Amino acid sequence: AKETMDFEPLKRPPRPLGFVANDEMKLGRSAMASAESTSNKLDLLYSTNVHGRTLESFYYRVKKRGHTILLCEVLNNDAVIGMFASQHWRISNKVYGDGECFLFRMSPEPQCWKWKPEVTSLDELDDEGDSASMSNSALSMQFMVGKETFISMGGNENGSCGLRFNEDFTRGDSAPAKGFNNPPLPGVSNFQVGAVEVYQLVSSIDGKTIE
Repeated sequence: AKETMDFEPLKRPPRPLGFVANDEMKLGRSAMASAESTSNKLDLLYSTNVHGRTLESFYYRVKKRGHTILLCEVLNNDAVIGMFASQHWRISNKVYGDGECFLFRMSPEPQCWKWKPEVTSLDELDDEGDSASMSNSALSMQFMVGKETFISMGGNENGSCGLRFNEDFTRGDSAPAKGFNNPPLPGVSNFQVGAVEVYQLVSSIDGKTIE
């Protein structure tokens, strides 16, 4: 029988990425506007500094927890980047998530890239064009991908992703993604990963998580 994973109780990391109050509220409002929520609190679910640097631990901690914000510290260039996930992260053979997902950079120069559907005129389509349009449409809706060896958000024709992390959160990559129309989030395509934290939106009224 498979052994049950036994983790220590959730606690705040010894060195969090350091939301100052204003930054937390700005990011929370951006995520909440996308999720059409009135929440303005964030609860820590996962930290590489506390719960281990593995996707196994990450999936366990965020299990059945939708509306989460993943923050990543990029080593050697002081950038902090991330993504808002409308559904809970999980291992699946199918793409999941929806248009509420978005990519962002907190520093330097905070910016958010929300998903927008790509529209193609029917007059411009022929048989070949229709096939290409369907392919582009599928890529533009590649919101969330969860595998045993990586997680990612956003996709492109060359196999690159808007944001992707490997199985032990040591390496990441970022490239322009269909629908999100983002640049490489930290300013470079490939990077080393420092601390990673995942927060969930929580209702300011009753303290319940946003599902």
